[in-house]
Parts: sequence; C-alpha cells; structure tokens
Amino acid sequence: MLLLVIGMLFWIGNHNFLTAYNLNTIFGYAVLLLLVGLGQMCAILVGGIDLSVGGIMSFVSVVFVTSIGHLGYWAYPPGILIRIGVGYINGNILTRIRIPSFIATLGIGGVLMSLAMLVAPVPINVPATIWKLLDIFNGSILKVSNVLYIGLITLLLYTVILRFRAMGRNLCYGQQHQNVLDVGDRHR
Repeated sequence: MLLLVIGMLFWIGNHNFLTAYNLNTIFGYAVLLLLVGLGQMCAILVGGIDLSVGGIMSFVSVVFVTSIGHLGYWAYPPGILIRIGVGYINGNILTRIRIPSFIATLGIGGVLMSLAMLVAPVPINVPATIWKLLDIFNGSILKVSNVLYIGLITLLLYTVILRFRAMGRNLCYGQQHQNVLDVGDRHR
C-alpha cells in the first residue's frame, strides 16, 4: 500500500511519472538491487553478512567493461567466474580460518575496490560500437526491459529453491524444522 501511495504522490507532482518509459527505468534499477538483495539474503539466513558486495560489483563491472571490446560475448563468463571465486574465497575465510563474516567480507570488499581502481583508475565508457553486445541487459522484449525479465526469472528461481528444495528449506528454517517438513512429505 505504501508503494502505491508514494507512486500516486509522485504522479500528482509530475504526470509523467507513471509513463511506461519511467516505470521501465525505475524497475530496471530496482532489479539490480533485487539481485544483490537476494544474494545478501542467503548470507543473512545463515547468520552472516556479506559486505564485499559493493567491491564485487565494482571489480566485475570494470573487468567486464574493459574486456568486452576485446572478448565480445566471452566477457560474460569471466565476470561470473570472478563472482564464484570471490564467494569461494569468502566461504573459506569464514569456515576454515574462522574470521567473522563482518570483518572478512569487509576486507575482501576493500581489496576488490582497490583492484577495480587499479584496473581502471579513470572512468571508462563503453564505445558505441559494442553497445549491441550489451543488448542482453539493455534490450527489451515487448517494450519491457530484459533486465526486468532477468530479475523475475531469478526471483522465481530463488523462490523455488528456498521453498521447495531441501537445501532451501534447511537454509530458511534450520535443520530442526527441516526434519518436520521431511516427515510431512513422506505422509503425502
């Protein structure tokens, strides 16, 4: 309800607020926060926190933008691999060295921000010649931004895993509640 009230107040202030273009832009930025929030949610569900998110986003963005001109579509996999690698490093620091997540991820985030500044110490722009390579995210289908579709698919995937898979239920409810759910599933 609050979101509807705020939307109406903005629309009263400016009748262009509820246009398709503006809503597409707002939802496009909101999806980025959704994706980061879903990842952060998993860290919080296990009793930790991940403060390296900003550093990961900065470093991967800089590596991606600097390499897309040379690698084309092959610039996407290194970004994914960097994210997986940082998650692996964070996980090992937390579980093997036993440094609290607040301290470990804050440190890793600082390192990644520094690396981003080393890779690109000045602001970088994507040349117009490679904009077509970014259409995976910047493009649209049926006048709806592709980023919105990606966000909805990711949200659906998270929902299915967290609600209907044993791993997700264990993450959300803990082992004690998981046993009760498993017993209930067997009686169906």
